[in-house]
Amino acid sequence: MFNVPRSLVAMTVSFVAALAFAAPLAAAPLSVAVQGTVMDRRSAWEGGLIVTRTRLRVDRMIRGTAPSTIEVSELGGRVDDIAQVAYGQPKMPARPSVAVELMPVGATWRVTAVLEQIASVDPSMPAGPLLAGSYVRTTNKDSTPPCEGPQRNVFWPVADVHYVLDSACAPGISVDDCEAAVVTSFQTWTDVDCSYLSFIYDGRIDNAPVGYNRNGSNVNAVKWIETDWPGQPEALAITLGSIGCSSGRVMDADILVNATQASFTTDETPPAGGTDIRNTITHEAGHVAGFAHSPDPLSTMFVTADPEETEKRDLTADDAAGLCDVYPLGHEPGTDAGCGCVTGRGAAPSTGGVLGMLAALAVLAMQRRRRSSP
Repeated sequence: MFNVPRSLVAMTVSFVAALAFAAPLAAAPLSVAVQGTVMDRRSAWEGGLIVTRTRLRVDRMIRGTAPSTIEVSELGGRVDDIAQVAYGQPKMPARPSVAVELMPVGATWRVTAVLEQIASVDPSMPAGPLLAGSYVRTTNKDSTPPCEGPQRNVFWPVADVHYVLDSACAPGISVDDCEAAVVTSFQTWTDVDCSYLSFIYDGRIDNAPVGYNRNGSNVNAVKWIETDWPGQPEALAITLGSIGCSSGRVMDADILVNATQASFTTDETPPAGGTDIRNTITHEAGHVAGFAHSPDPLSTMFVTADPEETEKRDLTADDAAGLCDVYPLGHEPGTDAGCGCVTGRGAAPSTGGVLGMLAALAVLAMQRRRRSSP
């Protein structure tokens, strides 16, 4: 997620990816840092979302003050043969002993950083070679716990992916303007002319459902959330998708946009402090297509966004190349044509590897982004 990065399913799995603020938010509850032991972990459905609650015994306080036992609540987990994972957000490690930073949210806590991952980052790591061809694919191993069996890449088994917009759209903006910005964002990916994948807009609906419906049909929805935001406070948006664990096929994907913190805009030049809708939704549409966060700070799929930023409205050559590798013209939809890539030429990195790359490349995030027409 953004801020200078500290921590960057026969089964079915859901993936969640987030775009986050690069600027500090308004005052939030003070975080604490602890070393502790996982006593138990349980996942359960809450509506269309799976929430995992971990009971953590605090063995040592690293910073701040906390009770001796803490309940940590996270978006994501697994129930029976369906799972959801908060991809791109810090999450409780699966191992028994952990060192994490936590923030109180009501009666529970949320993970804001995994301290072992921060400590392992080498700021002297050379960044240059990692910038070439840096698209990254989501895989079935990004779930927690990961899918059993071989690694599978996430992909749509169809050429046309239909989506709808919740009729409320962004607060404080006319629905027509908001709708136009959302449709333009998806069209940016559709316009890549060496790829067969197309996003098809099916119009507005009231109270668009989000999450995975296990007992009926699903729609791919874009929806602004004004209360009870389920993700990290600094996340601008979350993409929640459901895929087949053994195949990697996407069955449903929803974009949730955080209206509790950001002031969204459709102005061609965003006002001071404004968050550009196209900048946000174009990034999230890349997650819908099956791409994870890129280590390249110039990419549309880079993990953070600055206030007033508009650079993610269009795609880099690497972003477009990823779409054409995975959904190339002439390939029959239904099977995966591409590879699990960080460069288009190798295996996908582990979460820790991506975190290390993001930290090393963060100093480049303010450079002028190189842009290339798809």
